[in-house]
Parts: sequence; structure tokens; C-alpha cells
Amino acid sequence: MKQVIKVNVDDAYDIPDYESRDATSVDLLSAFQSNIYIYPGQMAVIPTGLYVRIPKGYELHIMPRMGLAVKHGVVAIQNALDSRYKDEVVVVLQNNSDKKFKVRFGDKIAQCTLIRAHRAIWSPAHINEVKK
Repeated sequence: MKQVIKVNVDDAYDIPDYESRDATSVDLLSAFQSNIYIYPGQMAVIPTGLYVRIPKGYELHIMPRMGLAVKHGVVAIQNALDSRYKDEVVVVLQNNSDKKFKVRFGDKIAQCTLIRAHRAIWSPAHINEVKK
């Protein structure tokens, strides 16, 4: 069953969409109007211009893009947003390379997937019971 995510986007770009019929994630784009430079070893919070209402019982998982990590040493810090989150979706990028990295308006900076989240019942147990 498909879930609907209600979104509000800045005028920066369109509502996210899947790039192919088999894709399970959508790209998140930088919506910062000017270039952002991330220096080696530093992190930066990048706005996406995307505001979402995540259905109860689901999480929006923000994940790195393989190409940024492999080609540039830049990774998005993984994060999970649930129905309590009401602010703009932002991406925290970390530069693990030895060169400064430029983020431009509209760059693909991360990807996200909607995941069903199950609540668990947490029960105390003796360590020996858990090991079995």
C-alpha cells in the first residue's frame, strides 16, 4: 500500500519524485541560494526547501548518496524523521576528503526513503537470557 507524504516546497524546485519505477528512494536537493563550501573535516547543514508531514507509524530516512561519498569523500549524516518532525528537512553533510567541497543550488546531496516503523515492547531481562 502506498503512503502519501504531504509536502510543501519552496519555489526552489519541484516535489521530489522517483527517478525510475524501481527506485525506492528520492533525491534531496540543495535549496541554498548561493554556494556553500565545506572544508576538509567540517560539516555543514544544507537546507532542502522541503517541508513534510510524515504519516504516523513511518519514518523518513535520510541517507548518503554513493556518488558523493566515492567521488568526493562527502557523506550525508544518516537521520530518521518521524511524524513529530515539523521543520524544514535539512541534510548534514560531512567532508571527509582533503579538499574543500562546493555545494551549489540544486545539487543532489542525499536521498530519502519512507520506512514503516514498528513500536517494540521493551522488557527487562537478565543478561544470560538475552545471550541465549
